[in-house]
Amino acid sequence: MTLQDEAMKALVVEAMFKGLDEKKRDELLKGALTYLINPQGSGSGGYGSYGRTSPLQDAWNSAASAAAYEAVRDQVKNNPEIKAKIVDIFTKAWTQVFEKEDILVTKVAEGIVSAMRCHLER
Repeated sequence: MTLQDEAMKALVVEAMFKGLDEKKRDELLKGALTYLINPQGSGSGGYGSYGRTSPLQDAWNSAASAAAYEAVRDQVKNNPEIKAKIVDIFTKAWTQVFEKEDILVTKVAEGIVSAMRCHLER
């Protein structure tokens, strides 16, 4: 049985929770809270036990990252000074790239030759 409707899911959870005696409810709540605050698996923080994070920390990190993304996106999109500075930086960067056009042409040619060799040697 799959429960698609959020209201139906809530009713099932409520019915199951009410069916437990007080001791079992306390155990269930303690288990759920322990799960939320204790590091699980490798988490998003790193490798193995180093840097593991809890589901609660993962949720916080995700929400904070989403909020920061939106704040930066709004500033870049809606602040003409920031937008102009970014355009200026990219314009200068492209100018530097094209000033070294001979180096770029050489690298592209080397890449083409290398790709052709790979296909010919098969």
